Amino acid sequence: MNFIKLFVDLSMYISIVPVIIAHFRFKYVKRQYIYLYILIFISIFMELTNFLFSKFGQNNLYLFRFYTTLEFTLISLFYARFLKKYINVNTIYGMIPIFMFIAIVDYKLYGKEQLDSLAISVESIVLICYALFLFYYIMKHLIIKNLLPSPMFWFNCAVLFYFLGNFFLFTFNNYVLNLDEAKHFKLWSTIHTSLNVIYNVLLSIGFWKTKIKSTR
Repeated sequence: MNFIKLFVDLSMYISIVPVIIAHFRFKYVKRQYIYLYILIFISIFMELTNFLFSKFGQNNLYLFRFYTTLEFTLISLFYARFLKKYINVNTIYGMIPIFMFIAIVDYKLYGKEQLDSLAISVESIVLICYALFLFYYIMKHLIIKNLLPSPMFWFNCAVLFYFLGNFFLFTFNNYVLNLDEAKHFKLWSTIHTSLNVIYNVLLSIGFWKTKIKSTR
């Protein structure tokens, strides 16, 4: 349990790293990646809120409902901003109000005392599709000739790994929680925390790479 707690704390501290790097790369970040910049600051706020609520034994799942909607919106806008140079992105814009409706339905079904499993599962599926489509489009049309120096490559990997890895955890979260709270804690503290660390490391690399001008 002490190891798990240390691992969870490490995840929280690592989430600060992309914020610091993005801050020092802001003049490059603001041109193309401003939506991710906003998202990581909101994520830090959520991490701190989660820590404080957990410390005082308060339920903060209702805050995650707002965060899920903001997260989906900002990541969708991030993809739309990049892809609009190449394709019609009205579908991406159209998914935002549709997702908001799904989030409202989720709230009506499960209330504020449970994780928004329906909304976050839909979010995962849609964002995985965005990430896979981007890799497909890059490979087919060679819009990025050298992947490793490209910030978009690292950002897209971050989204794909995080939401693909967490999909089943998000989908069955409330079921496992109601079945066995101790097992739920272990699963969340290992799987989600591990993927959160990878997610923030990949974001950090992406923001670091923004200084490199040639991404195509």
